Amino acid sequence: MNFARRVFFWSGVYGLIVLLPQYFLEAKTGRDFPPAITHPEFFYGFIGVGLAWQVLFLIIAQDPVRYRPVMLCGALEKVGC
Repeated sequence: MNFARRVFFWSGVYGLIVLLPQYFLEAKTGRDFPPAITHPEFFYGFIGVGLAWQVLFLIIAQDPVRYRPVMLCGALEKVGC
């Protein structure tokens, strides 16, 4: 379980580092990759769901045995990105 603990912890940390700055980059994303974002609720919703998964990874890292059924969903989430 040490391996699972490390993998989910670093997966969650990496995801937070990558996703958090995007909350402040809506305008820059619209300028760099036209057309501009016309529905920011989808933009922020996507980032919010991604951040929720990263928090779940950090929770799984605390007790991998208890959250074993959720691990499969977490692995599918990472593969789907």
